[in-house]
Amino acid sequence: MATCLGAGLYQYLESLDSVASPWIDKDTYSAPGGRSLAHDLQISLEVLMTLALGRDIVVPQSYAFDSWGFLKVATRVLRERDNAGATSERPFRLHLHNAKTLDDAVRQMLERARDPRNPFFSSLLPELRRPNLDDSELPQSFDELLASDWLGDERYNALRVINAELKDRVQPRPRRGAPRLDELLTQFASGESVVKESAQSNGGLYYEVYSELVEAIRQLDPSTLVQRSRLRLRQPWPNDQGKRLPEQLVGSRERLNLVIEFMDTVYNAVVAGSIGIAPVTFTTDISLGERAHKTREIAQELAIAAYAGRRTANTWLPGDAYDGTEGEPLFEVSIGAQEALSGHDVGSEIEKLAAHTTGEGLGALFEQRAAYGSDGSARSPFWVGIDKLRSAIESKDARATQQALEAHLKVVAGILARQGKLGWESKDLTQVAFTAGGAGGPIEATTIWHMTIPELAGLTALGAAAGFAVTKTIRSGRRMARRQSLYRALGRVVSVSELS
Repeated sequence: MATCLGAGLYQYLESLDSVASPWIDKDTYSAPGGRSLAHDLQISLEVLMTLALGRDIVVPQSYAFDSWGFLKVATRVLRERDNAGATSERPFRLHLHNAKTLDDAVRQMLERARDPRNPFFSSLLPELRRPNLDDSELPQSFDELLASDWLGDERYNALRVINAELKDRVQPRPRRGAPRLDELLTQFASGESVVKESAQSNGGLYYEVYSELVEAIRQLDPSTLVQRSRLRLRQPWPNDQGKRLPEQLVGSRERLNLVIEFMDTVYNAVVAGSIGIAPVTFTTDISLGERAHKTREIAQELAIAAYAGRRTANTWLPGDAYDGTEGEPLFEVSIGAQEALSGHDVGSEIEKLAAHTTGEGLGALFEQRAAYGSDGSARSPFWVGIDKLRSAIESKDARATQQALEAHLKVVAGILARQGKLGWESKDLTQVAFTAGGAGGPIEATTIWHMTIPELAGLTALGAAAGFAVTKTIRSGRRMARRQSLYRALGRVVSVSELS
């Protein structure tokens, strides 16, 4: 049984979702917006977190090909691995579904680009949606796409690297009896799903979000909603006689955002369940505004609960989201309250931060990860720490697990940030703060993983470190008053066993 710490080999990251990381054509937009840059930073931090915990990242075939966020971050990560000479390390592992190879999977996706019944809406190749595109212009295979003039340098180089890298596939253990996406949506839209009772008992904002989702999914039609990419396109919704856009059909942009959040979460739950061997880091979309955070969090938790088939949906809620209290952020970008930066400067600092997390310190981490000791050589301190952590978990000793995790994170901090200090808060969690340009820099990004260990009920922990400042957790009102949140995503880490 996979757990969220120590015993497992893999991690599934919802932040890699291709619909959340589209290609942004610089001929159309002069530069990516701050929200897009913040999402890239989130991916970077979550990849680093996964690697620091001794895991590899499972990448579904559609994200491996079609997620620009994944392609960008993975290219930087693999460059640092190669520079460190740790080429035996394979941080990204491919999950294939109804395909034998990545080439085969890409060929199938390209074939569906013009299929009216089961279309492939590419996030990486918006050119495929050109209305005047002739079928004869479409590339028919991965090799043909790479040889074409469709991609330009950035996309070509990233796809070439990933195509060469992702040759090893994971061996999945799908969840038994897991619902299909269409079945789950139909049941939820009926208003008689397993979460209805909890939604009614919780009342307030929780029941309001539940009711809005049920009505919106009915209006959109579950059978059509399976193609969730349509929700992000400004095109008339299929089979709507009024030719309305999705936003118009459901009544408001805010309600459409809730549907998108619900659909993204439940889709990734279905994919993760089909893999069955990796804990899942669920994340909401990066959003602004207190109400948006709360309602998105509730939509996410409703989706997880609906997939898991739990009647007590409130057990999925971090904190008290169902009564309107926002949970701890999974990811946050903040700035000193007294700092004054232009939008351009904020974007520039976020880009620096993302580059720093996948910089030279990551190469040192790969050197440690490559020293596995399987060839008779010495096992690195990194893996010795992971061994002790796994042993403590298997012995069901909460105190020993906490001590082993703390010791391991200090080793990682030493690898990535020679001058850094790692703080540990034993009550609930550890928070690691990443600061651009060294401690005291204006922009700070934090990722927080609350991770349960089924063998140790009640113990939660998280950890990672970066190639620059690593500071102690202080989530006090005084500290937060000194910082302004710029971008925030909510979420949680869920063990596969919790979805069974």
